[in-house]
Amino acid sequence: MKTAIPVVEDRGLDSPVARSFMEAPLFFLASVEGSDLRLELYENPAKDEQELLELLLSYGVKRVVGRELPPKTEEGLKLYGVEVVKEEYPTLAKALEALFS
Repeated sequence: MKTAIPVVEDRGLDSPVARSFMEAPLFFLASVEGSDLRLELYENPAKDEQELLELLLSYGVKRVVGRELPPKTEEGLKLYGVEVVKEEYPTLAKALEALFS
């Protein structure tokens, strides 16, 4: 399951997870291939809710981590069957542990 996790800055597994996807400058896409966890880092170019929704859907995201997602984005994601996880994780490592173990 491809999961989008917004981060404040790139510190690898120690990257602090952002509370707001709209304000996060970066996000990781995490997925499991076979027995390997794959991580890809992307810049977040979204300027508004519609752009964010289209961006996440274009990457084939099936789960999004975000305590503060814009209402229209959250609604749109759910309409497309994307799970929204509203948990707060201090770091990327903690998020990955909770979501993929």
